[in-house]
Amino acid sequence: MKTAIFDLDGTLVDLFDAHLGGFEHIMDRELGLKFKPEDLMKHYGRTGEQIIEAFIKKKGADPAPYHTLAKKRREWVIKHLEGVKVLSGVCELLKDLSDSGFGLAIATSNTMDMGSKILEKAGLSNSFQACAYKDDSIAGKPAGDIFLKAARMMGSDPWDCVAFEDSVYGVLAAKNAKMRVIATCTGAHQRRELGLLCPDLLVDDLTQVNAKRIKTLFE
Repeated sequence: MKTAIFDLDGTLVDLFDAHLGGFEHIMDRELGLKFKPEDLMKHYGRTGEQIIEAFIKKKGADPAPYHTLAKKRREWVIKHLEGVKVLSGVCELLKDLSDSGFGLAIATSNTMDMGSKILEKAGLSNSFQACAYKDDSIAGKPAGDIFLKAARMMGSDPWDCVAFEDSVYGVLAAKNAKMRVIATCTGAHQRRELGLLCPDLLVDDLTQVNAKRIKTLFE
């Protein structure tokens, strides 16, 4: 079965401001450090632990309990999660793929507590047959682990999967998983950055792709 595997933040929904608010709040409250939008944009698509570690090292601050800080950040975002904007073309594409016989799965750097809440708030909880969330046993993007986990959950060979991503780290992760990759310019990374990674297809948003066009990637 051909399977479409979607990243969540930046690909299906716009939650940049919510994630940024969480990092700003925790870094200021716990470490007295000012976290800026560019600190998130540079690493968008990676896990909270990875982003926090990179930020603290950049600041030259003392090592901190990254896992604990990331957990507090997730709790803050979940508590302040209100409107979740579903991006253009998402619902139409999911229906088109499902009607065309594709399996649908999620592969996200979010943990289950946050990822499931985002899907619920976005009204997408019932749109996918499998959801692969980040846990301590899985290496974060750009490792391909999370995409391979989603493929296993679907019973699909990676070569029969197409991954949808908006970030540099996500595109690299999908490539490392040996999947076809569609990069969409709806996240923090620009078209030029994504294009340098040579995805199989590069689109402005998901209104520019449909099941018929995706099937040609497997020919």
